[in-house]
Amino acid sequence: MGIVARKDTPAPALKVLREAVKQAVRDPEFEAAMALLGTAVSYLDADEYQDLWAKDSRSIAQTLQRIGKIE
Repeated sequence: MGIVARKDTPAPALKVLREAVKQAVRDPEFEAAMALLGTAVSYLDADEYQDLWAKDSRSIAQTLQRIGKIE
């Protein structure tokens, strides 16, 4: 899961949002709820998440090409 904000969101607001999300994913109740759902939880900052998204997108595109769903 990722949290996104508008491109023109002020930097101070982004800082508050990032800190809130970082704290939320480390909350024991949240971790327990996610464990019950079988969902792994980790926090990635914006740059790390963007890198992960790019890698996943490339991997999915390659798979779709191999199975003939896209050119």
